[in-house]
Amino acid sequence: MSKKAAIVLSCIIAAICGLWIWTAITPKNAISIGGSTSVDPVMQRLTNQYRKESKESFIYSSSGSQGGVKNVNSNAYKMGFISKEIPNDGSIDYIKPDEVKKPSPNLTNGQEITNYLNETREFGDKLHTIKIATDSIILTYNAPKIFKDTFGDMFTITVNEKGIADEKSQELVKFIYSRPNNKFNSWSQVAEKLVQQSGQTKTQAQQNAIDELEKDKKRNEFQSFSREPGSGTRNSFEKQMGLYEDKSSTKYSSVLNSNGMMYQEMTRASSFGYLSLNYLDAIKDSGNELHTVTIKNLKGDKFVPEEMTDFKEYPLNRPYIGLFKANLSEKYMEKIANFIAWMAEAQVANEVTHVENDQLKQYRIEGLTPTFELDGVKWTPKA
Repeated sequence: MSKKAAIVLSCIIAAICGLWIWTAITPKNAISIGGSTSVDPVMQRLTNQYRKESKESFIYSSSGSQGGVKNVNSNAYKMGFISKEIPNDGSIDYIKPDEVKKPSPNLTNGQEITNYLNETREFGDKLHTIKIATDSIILTYNAPKIFKDTFGDMFTITVNEKGIADEKSQELVKFIYSRPNNKFNSWSQVAEKLVQQSGQTKTQAQQNAIDELEKDKKRNEFQSFSREPGSGTRNSFEKQMGLYEDKSSTKYSSVLNSNGMMYQEMTRASSFGYLSLNYLDAIKDSGNELHTVTIKNLKGDKFVPEEMTDFKEYPLNRPYIGLFKANLSEKYMEKIANFIAWMAEAQVANEVTHVENDQLKQYRIEGLTPTFELDGVKWTPKA
């Protein structure tokens, strides 16, 4: 046997063994769902808790928002998840609110949801949308202490009521993701930019800090990080920061495949990036290595993630959305409807009873706000 044939045979055997192992460890009748890596942590918690209570198994595979859409369309997933707004470019064929009789905003149990879904089966392969949560994006940096102490209060991003950065803030973020003079960017250059944008005369203390930064080339130069194509986190960040059209967040940055990888890389050296809110505790525990950028709204309100516990008013938000086909079999439709109704009890606990139940606990651990909208209609929770 040739070496090439042996390699091919080994790959085939490995694939067969992998499939056998997966089959062996996957619970019988488990329902495959998956998608966004950001949704993964809370979905692992929710599906594990749901399995304990209902004996129904949903297995979540982390494949990215793009994978969530692709795999639900190919029937590999019964339900796919994205962590961004649904684009208006036709890339996702979903049921529009004006195409269907709107579901009641007072759906309270799996049977009511199942009845509504059965009434819309004629939409075939079109996708139902179910918003299950709101997450926040935090801009994060690792910089020398003297930069934080001298320029930290100036290092802010101002956004409008839709969470879109204003012109000056977009210019700042684009500068951070650039390479001035075809060299690595540096905190001393960012400091100069902040002073310039402030419209004030540079103070002697600021100049001294800039001089001090330039003495330490290793810490002064920094690496910018972004996420892979199809990432919901990257999609939301680029749209909010005005980087979506020219994709400038990836031209000079290191592209990573998960929030976890970005966090780990950022703790190792001077850097700038963005993370999902569920990494805030890790940032706080990073030994003063990582910090968050202050966000301001047009009213002048300041949001400092490291000092916050309630993120309801925080401007940089993005949704977690589940997608599933309108023509799923009755068996799977009923199971998904019951799972959705069970998850929605978190919203009831959060907005009505104010008593933390098992569902709300899983959201709180991940720093998420439970918010449910089925096919564009927001639910009005009731006890």
